Amino acid sequence: MLNKIKNKIVLWKGFFLVSKNWPLGLFFRIINIFRIDLLFDFDREIKLRNGIKINFGKKLDRSVMPLVVEIWQDKVYNPKGFEINPEQTILDIGANVGNFSLFAAKLFESAIIYALEPVTENFVLLKKNIAENSFRNILPLEFALAASCGTKEILFLTRMLGIHFLRKAQ
Repeated sequence: MLNKIKNKIVLWKGFFLVSKNWPLGLFFRIINIFRIDLLFDFDREIKLRNGIKINFGKKLDRSVMPLVVEIWQDKVYNPKGFEINPEQTILDIGANVGNFSLFAAKLFESAIIYALEPVTENFVLLKKNIAENSFRNILPLEFALAASCGTKEILFLTRMLGIHFLRKAQ
């Protein structure tokens, strides 16, 4: 139990460090916990201290805050020893609303980033986030990447923004 509390404190500290509008993030989290988030019909936008804005649409679930902290503060997608080369082509497979794509575009202005997102709701937000932040080096593509060609069905959890699965269409 003590470890759980410690992890939450570390997470909120990280979110506070990267987010400019962290009180709004706290509000979104509270309304999500009590399942009253559907009563508030407006887009949830996180404003980072570096000027980046990330719109998560009407859903801002418990998976969002850890992702923002992991990508923007902890830099888990660009760890020491595995740094992204600024001249590389970057693929963001399952880009969701563009959290990592925005990070890569901000960090590597000369890199080309292909952001693949098959879920239309997320793809619309991905394009909106790219435009809102005026990035020209992110190319959004509305499709999925799988091990084989064909038509597949996308299954996703309605209350979890980033949890999606592909399965063979029936």
